[in-house]
Amino acid sequence: MDPAVIGEVLPLGVAVAIAPVPIIGAILFLLSKNPRLAGPMYLLGWTVGILGLVVPAALLSSRLPHDQQANGPGLVSKLMPLAMGLIFAFFAFQSWRSVKMAGAETKEPKWMTAITQMSPGKALLVGFAVGFLNIKGGILDIRAGFTVAGHPGSVQASAIAVFTLIGISTVAIPVITYLIVGHRLDDTLESMHRWLAKHGTACVATLMTLLAAQSFAKVLELL
Repeated sequence: MDPAVIGEVLPLGVAVAIAPVPIIGAILFLLSKNPRLAGPMYLLGWTVGILGLVVPAALLSSRLPHDQQANGPGLVSKLMPLAMGLIFAFFAFQSWRSVKMAGAETKEPKWMTAITQMSPGKALLVGFAVGFLNIKGGILDIRAGFTVAGHPGSVQASAIAVFTLIGISTVAIPVITYLIVGHRLDDTLESMHRWLAKHGTACVATLMTLLAAQSFAKVLELL
């Protein structure tokens, strides 16, 4: 395990973890008609969705020609953090604008209103879709895959494992806790739902701002 690589994927994993929509999805499945099956199936789909982006990104990036030059990193290596910084800055601007306009309320997708009636099989599909098709999360997954590329296989595997475990933690913890304590968790889940609806967008905006700053700092470091 390379501490430097882990240090680079760590904030990306945290950004995935604090995204409000996946967590709210987990909460709603745990408040559904069949929570003990729907919750774990949603978690499984969410995990597979994340890995379905980060692993191919790492494999694809590893096959691309690297442009490391004798006097330092080449053009592609410098452009990657610049491009990611611009993307994170755009998401940060978009999120802060939403906070200002909507009073920090997180707008839940319309399909979430039907979650409480979905079967465990649909929970699996929803979890995968949230992990694989979400634009912000997908960018983070792909960035993590590109970050670990070029390192030995064991380093890549450990870094991807750390990134994924951190990313799914905020969904996994309530799901596992529910399997242990059952309906006694309902009031806490309702409170979490209300808090995320109010503050989730602001949390995402803050972290996107930090990730943009980190990416731009990386660009300056490579100059």
